[in-house]
Amino acid sequence: MKTLYTFLLLLTCKIAFAQNGSISGKITDTKQQPLVGASVSLLRLPDSVKTGGQATDENGRYQFKNISKGKYIVKIVMISFIINYKEIDFTGTDLKLPDVILAEKKTTLKEVTISST
Repeated sequence: MKTLYTFLLLLTCKIAFAQNGSISGKITDTKQQPLVGASVSLLRLPDSVKTGGQATDENGRYQFKNISKGKYIVKIVMISFIINYKEIDFTGTDLKLPDVILAEKKTTLKEVTISST
């Protein structure tokens, strides 16, 4: 019986220390409009292994659940916008990141000359 109590105590301690949390945030453009469908990836440091990925919803929001504590990079990609990286030190408790504002890429086209013969 004593062994059973010891086992249950150790199991309870392991569960208490293995608490995982969530990382969430919102992506907008420079006009404060939500960016729908932006690709958000969660990369674990130091080796940049991808631990999660998703697209933002209609409100520009994303959430990664059941994340263990550690250092991560949140990578945000959207066509015609500059890629954004945010490094975080996650403590294991739920974390709401500040809103990320993506700036549009400036693309200039070269002049085209059309001639006929």
